[in-house]
Order: sequence, then C-alpha cells, then structure tokens
Amino acid sequence: LAPAGPDSHLYYSNRSAAHFALGDFERSIRDGERSVALAPTSNAGTHVRLGEAHLSLGQDEEAADAFEAAILIDPDNGRAREMLKGVRGAEVEVAKSPVESASDGEGGRGAVWPTPFDEDGGGGGDGDGENEEVEARAMEHKDNGNSHMSSKEYERALGEYNAAIGLSPSGPNSHVYYSNRAAAYCYLAEYRLASEDCRTSIDLKPDYEKAHSRLGLSLYFLEDYRGAVEAYKASLDLDPRNKASVSYLAKAKASLAEREETERRWSRTIREETDEDEEEDDNRTGVTSTGLTSIVTAENDVIKVHESVIEVERSFEVEEDGVEVDATGQVAFDPFVMDDDEV
Repeated sequence: LAPAGPDSHLYYSNRSAAHFALGDFERSIRDGERSVALAPTSNAGTHVRLGEAHLSLGQDEEAADAFEAAILIDPDNGRAREMLKGVRGAEVEVAKSPVESASDGEGGRGAVWPTPFDEDGGGGGDGDGENEEVEARAMEHKDNGNSHMSSKEYERALGEYNAAIGLSPSGPNSHVYYSNRAAAYCYLAEYRLASEDCRTSIDLKPDYEKAHSRLGLSLYFLEDYRGAVEAYKASLDLDPRNKASVSYLAKAKASLAEREETERRWSRTIREETDEDEEEDDNRTGVTSTGLTSIVTAENDVIKVHESVIEVERSFEVEEDGVEVDATGQVAFDPFVMDDDEV
C-alpha cells in the first residue's frame, strides 16, 4: 500500500525483524536495506540487525559496515560496539557525527543528518575525501559484479552487488546497484527479490529507466501481467526507443488479455451451471455435457497461459559463439545487459 511513504522505512524494518526471527537472513537483509535506503538515520537498531544478518551468512565486511553505521547514529549503542569488536577482533573507535534533531526530537526522517553523500560532503570524518573513498569502494564492487555477470557467474555477481549496497545503500549510484542486483536475481529465477530491488532503485531514482524495464520482466515471470504492463509503460515513457520494453509490453498485454478471457470463460461456465435445472442426475452433479465442454475449454486456456510464460523463457537461445538470438534468428534484446550507463 505504501512502498515509499513517510513511514515505509518502519514497515520494512519491522518485516526485516520478522524475517530475522524466522532465520531468513537474506530476506531480513533485503528489507533492512530498503528501510535504510528510505531513512538512512532513522534507527540504529535497523543497522545492527543488518549487521547480525550479514554475520549469520558469514559476510563479515558487510556486517562491520552495518555496525559502524549504527554507531554513527547512536554512539552509545552497546550492542553495535560489542558486535563490531567481535568482527574486528579489537575495540574500534568510530568517529561521532553531529546530529541536530528535527522538531520531533527523534532523529528520524526529518532529522538533519549529514550523510556520507550530502552535497556538502558532511557525515563526519575527513569530509569529501572519506565519502569519495566509500563510494569508490562501492563502485569497485559494482564493476566486479558486472564482470561476473558478463561471465554468467550470477551468484558471484550477487555477492559483489551485496557488498556495493552494504557500503552505499542510499548514495548517488545506489539505484544502479539495486537495479544490477535485480538483474542477477532474475538470472537466478528469484523474480520476487528482483522486483523488490527494482522498486528500491525506482524509489531512489524514479527516472531510472532500466529499473522500470527490469521490474516489468520480473513481474511478467511472476505472472503479474497487469503490473508488468504498467512497468513497461513507465519504461517507454522514459525511453520510447527501448526495443526490449516494446517487445515485452506486447507480450504482457497478450498474456493479460488471455488471462482475462480465461477468467470470463470460467465465470460464464459457473453462471450457466448454477442456472440449470436440477431435474436430471447429471444436472444434480452440477456438470452437464455443455458444462464439461466449457470447463475443458477453460482448462485449455489456463494451460495456454502457462505455456506462454514458458515460451518467453525459451525465446532466447545461445549459439556456439555465445551470441543470444531469438527464435527468428535475430539478435535478442537482453534487458539485463550491463550497459555503459551503469558504470
């Protein structure tokens, strides 16, 4: 209902806590990162939980970054300091950042907090030099991820994008990191996680066209055809020449129309059988010869819908030289390719 509203960071943080309690650390991290992206300084506890989730997955560097972020928000957070000491192996002094509470006095979304990516270079420490170093490290992880994507090493790419986001969850290039991670998730058939990353990317930069097109494809494979249509329309509003979005918009519209027709057939079949007389034995079962024909037709329509999804999945074949082509022999448009705008 409110993926980017004034309190959405709380919703994501709370859901992150629920995932953590269930031992689903990857999803806990996903929601924690979305919360941090929307409100970087809202709650030190969110960062602490992120760190513990990373630690549970053996991701020590990402965990340390999260604990340090928690200490910057709340220098007296004993849990964050204890966990950071455990990761680093020694007491680590984290510089305090100046915080001026907003009118609510809570240091929440309205607080004046000079993040590492403010234009004035705030955020404590060494100013611009330190901020640029953090972003440079994030960009290095992103570049490594892109290299792994080119080599079809999607799990390794995922790890690099995780590291980039851990360093820079809401920086000037974070929308690219989330969008690229969505691409990796799609290749791993994790379409729901991909759609969440696309939405985070869009939250950070609404006019980032690639996030809209990748959202469209992830929703398509989730069989949310209506959502896919809307995402592709948004993509084409930003880039009317995007051939992949033009193609997949047509596929999404066709699948949506087919599903709606199937639903109409089922609804019509049910109404006809409900209105029939119950004088004959067959009628008392609710199945007439006419009804059976309608049901078989409707079931075939459902099968066609699923076959259309499978057909899209198989629409790309790889030739021996590694060039992807579609069924007609034309070079396929890969919406996940890492283009020059993602550097």
